[in-house]
Amino acid sequence: MRGNKLTKEVHLSFSSSNQFAYGLRMGHQIKAIKARLTSIESEANMFNLVERDRPVKTSFMSKKRQQTHSFKDKIIGRNDDKAALLKLMFEFESEENVYVIPILGFGGLGKTALAQFIYNDEIVKNNFELMMFVCVSNVFDVKIIVENIIKSATGQAPNQNLELDQLQKQLREKISGKKIFACFG
Repeated sequence: MRGNKLTKEVHLSFSSSNQFAYGLRMGHQIKAIKARLTSIESEANMFNLVERDRPVKTSFMSKKRQQTHSFKDKIIGRNDDKAALLKLMFEFESEENVYVIPILGFGGLGKTALAQFIYNDEIVKNNFELMMFVCVSNVFDVKIIVENIIKSATGQAPNQNLELDQLQKQLREKISGKKIFACFG
């Protein structure tokens, strides 16, 4: 019966290449998706949710980050934090070329203020050959950050036409062999 025409037709009707069977299967899947969407819509109506074409901009989405700087008039209540960080800075002996102390936390906790407090301390100023305070904006562009580091280290803006590699060489020349204190806010 292998060569039988009826067998071939039955086999073809249940085959994955049969457009009718495929259409029938897809029709059932589309009905299931529509039912799920209807269920979601009824739940949204129950909670009085409003449909929007695009997301609503909230204040934190549209607010530009304020530029940071090294100057701070008066910091109150951070003396213990400052003392702990100064102890870390001056008591830790590092064999590495770079020693990093991160100050982490949610926005508005005073991380930048604490960094400014330490940056402006006389002990810190007397123990480092080069002091830098650099603002790192929400737009994280390495070339812009390196340019800003050079500006902070030299007091002059680098040539805008330089490539990143040239900027890095210029920065290395400026900081090579020096004990540096840098804050990135």
